[in-house]
Amino acid sequence: MTQYLDVMLPHMLSSACAERQEDEPVAVLIRRTLHFLGRYCEVSAYQHLIASALRGELVQNGEFLRAALKALTQLVNGAFEAIPDNTGLCLKKPQIETLISLIGDCGICSEIYRGNSNEGLELATAFLSGLAAKAKPEEVA
Repeated sequence: MTQYLDVMLPHMLSSACAERQEDEPVAVLIRRTLHFLGRYCEVSAYQHLIASALRGELVQNGEFLRAALKALTQLVNGAFEAIPDNTGLCLKKPQIETLISLIGDCGICSEIYRGNSNEGLELATAFLSGLAAKAKPEEVA
């Protein structure tokens, strides 16, 4: 199912944020698609692509980084949505930990600036609300 993800995902990342107002409906659909990818695909299927995007190895500009942050937020939301209620992180815990370490490894915190601070805040909110809703207290201690 994920064999062509390395071809498709970089193009989807660049379109996760609309450059013009008329592109917004397409950007919304792409973000919804990324949400479903996060829900149904293992993190290892797209981890290297997201890491490359966050490091600026695919495209080096602020808009692409902004779109990559928005895409990662949707992938995170999808990953948390796949966790059944009242079960804790269960088998998804290693994947969630991988996503968290991905942000630290890419040094993305130092790349968040005024132009993409909203996307950085959305990403942090996605992690925190997902952990608050799905994790058991002993899993986040």
